[in-house]
This record gives sequence, structure tokens and C-alpha cells, in this order.
Amino acid sequence: AAHAKKKLRAYVVKKEKEVHDETYALEEYLTMEEELTNAQDAVNSNIRAVSNRFIHLTRTLKTKQRECQSASSWLVIVLLVPFWMYAAIFVSLSINTYKKDIN
Repeated sequence: AAHAKKKLRAYVVKKEKEVHDETYALEEYLTMEEELTNAQDAVNSNIRAVSNRFIHLTRTLKTKQRECQSASSWLVIVLLVPFWMYAAIFVSLSINTYKKDIN
């Protein structure tokens, strides 16, 4: 009976150690799972931040493109008005010269 009791006690100690080891492994797993979840949340947060920044930069680029198009239109107008004025003056003078030559 003493031998059976000793053997049973050894078995119980062995099983307690196994349970302890499995509990420790499970706690480590849960800790790693929590760290992974936190890392995934951080990555998702960074993705949202980059996405929002990209949207902001796209809107800014479109605004700047419109401003450049508007500025280039005004530049064309500013440059062409004097050209057409000089052309009109030249044509007018040419017509006057032609009329004088005829008379």
C-alpha cells in the first residue's frame, strides 16, 4: 500500500507539473496573441493615417492643378492681349498707309 501511495503521489506530482507547464504555455500564448492584436491595431491605425494623408495630398494636388490652369489661362490672356493690340495697330497703320498710297 505504501508503494502504491508513493507511486500515486509521483503520478500526481507529474500531472501537476504538466498542468503547470501547459498553463504557463497558455499564458505565454495569450500574451503573444494580445501583443499581436495590439500590433495589428497599430498597423491598421498607420494604414488609416497614410490613407488619410494620401487623400489630403490628392486633394491638395487637384487644387494646385486648378490654380496652375487658372494662372496659365490668365498668363495666356495677359500675353495675347498686347499681341492683338499691336497686331490691330499694325493692321490699322497698314490700312492707313495703303489708303494714303491710293490717294
